[in-house]
Amino acid sequence: RAELDLGAKELDKDAAALARDIFRGIGEGTDLLLAGLAQELSGMLAKLLPDERKVALSGLGDKQLKVEDASGQDRILEWLSKGTQDSVVLAAKLAIALKTRVTPGLLVLDDPFLSMDEIRESRGLDLLREFREQGWQIVLLTKEMRLRDKIQRLFPDARVHDLGEVHGPIPGPKPAPIPRPISSPDSKPVAG
Repeated sequence: RAELDLGAKELDKDAAALARDIFRGIGEGTDLLLAGLAQELSGMLAKLLPDERKVALSGLGDKQLKVEDASGQDRILEWLSKGTQDSVVLAAKLAIALKTRVTPGLLVLDDPFLSMDEIRESRGLDLLREFREQGWQIVLLTKEMRLRDKIQRLFPDARVHDLGEVHGPIPGPKPAPIPRPISSPDSKPVAG
C-alpha cells in the first residue's frame, strides 16, 4: 500500500512539474508577443508624435500599458494628455491591424483625431494614407467638418458622406403604445 501511495505521489509531482513547464512556456510566449506588440506600437506612435516615446506592455488591462510622456516619465494611458491618449489609441489600432492581418483589410475608425493638435492630426492622416496605399480600405467617422477638405486633399478618390446634423429624436417608426390593463367597475385598485 505504501508503495502505491509513493508511486501516486511521484506521478503527481511529475504532473505538477510538467504543468509548471507548460505554463512557464505559455508565459514566455505571451511576454514575447507583448514585447513585439509594444515595439510595433512604439514604431507607430513615433509616426504620430513629434518625439519618440517608449511603450511598455505587460498585459492587455488598463494599467498594463505604459507610455513615456514628454518629460520621460512612464505613465499609464489615463495619466497622459488627451491628445497623446488619442495618438496611442490610434497607433495601437494600426499596429494591431498590421499584426493580425496577412493582407490589407478594412479599418473603421471613429473620431480618431478628436483631441489631437494640428501636427498629430496631419501625421495621423499621413499614416492613414500610407495604409490606403498598401491596399487598406478605411472608413473614417467624424463629426469634425473641418477634416473634410484635408481628407479630400489627401485621399482624392475618397467618398465623403455628410450625414448632416440630427436635431431632436431620430426619425423612425413610433413605438407601439403600452397596453393598459382593462378595469371593470367591480375591480379594486391594487397597491403597488
